[in-house]
Amino acid sequence: MKEEAALKVFVVILIVLVIVVALAAYAIFQSRIMKNSEEPLTSPSFTPTPSLTATPSPTPTPTSTPAPTVAPTPSPTPSPTPSPSPSPSPSPSPSPSPTPVSNATVALNWAGYFVASDLQNPQPTVTSVSASWVVPTVTPLSFRSSAFSAVWIGIGGQFGNDSTLIQCGTEQDSVRGQVEYYAWYELLPAPSVTISNITVSPGDQIQASIRLVNATFNQWTINLNDTTADESFQNTVNYTSSQLSAEWIVERPSVNHVISQLANFGSVTFTNCSASVGSVTGGISNFPWEALVMYSSTTPRSSSVQLADVSDLTPDGTEFTVTYLAPG
Repeated sequence: MKEEAALKVFVVILIVLVIVVALAAYAIFQSRIMKNSEEPLTSPSFTPTPSLTATPSPTPTPTSTPAPTVAPTPSPTPSPTPSPSPSPSPSPSPSPSPTPVSNATVALNWAGYFVASDLQNPQPTVTSVSASWVVPTVTPLSFRSSAFSAVWIGIGGQFGNDSTLIQCGTEQDSVRGQVEYYAWYELLPAPSVTISNITVSPGDQIQASIRLVNATFNQWTINLNDTTADESFQNTVNYTSSQLSAEWIVERPSVNHVISQLANFGSVTFTNCSASVGSVTGGISNFPWEALVMYSSTTPRSSSVQLADVSDLTPDGTEFTVTYLAPG
């Protein structure tokens, strides 16, 4: 009986110990959970993207564009164009094919003809120049672009350091999407003067002449007639000219001292071209003459673009045509 009682006591003690150990373990576990629950959670940190502040574009200040002035450019002899290497890409639409003209020189902003007493040693003997033409129609550009073209006759400005040029003609421009036509004359280095009493329209027939009327006082008479509109202009001015050359020219003029883009004028034909050099009055072919072909650069043609083509003279030497090719 005593043995059974001792065994029961031992079992009870063992159960109590198990319970105590279990309770202690549970208490330790709970205390760790509580400790962890007291520690705050840390959120991930993000670097904010800096705000972009839009910088407003400066508002352009409108500036008045003075009437274009002509800067005579010496014409170097061009080098032959090398044949381009074939490209596997499709060929673009061909540009108008320039008509070769004999005795032609590359020019940066002029296309046409000039004459002199002698091309190597010109003498100051030019006393008149005249011609007729029909005002060409200009193709308008977008309002973001502008291009210019001038058709004129003149005396001087071609050789070496000749800074004189007396000229008159018509202007055909596309300025910010609007076409403009007007007549003008100019005595370099003074700016051009708009002839306000003539209203120029495309298709009008123009007759122009410049003549030395008093050599003692260097007096020149400028005549420009719009026979279509029945309007005319005449002015006698005092001007000291070199009298070295006479010109019939289509030009991409300088605007704000920068050579402009050439407006697409299609083509213009000079007729009744005449000059007086010394004691002789006659057409272009009556004198030593040279053609000027307009290119985008006076470097060799391989790296330049032809902007205007010049035809040969007619048999009587009084007519030729200038044709637009590219803006420049």
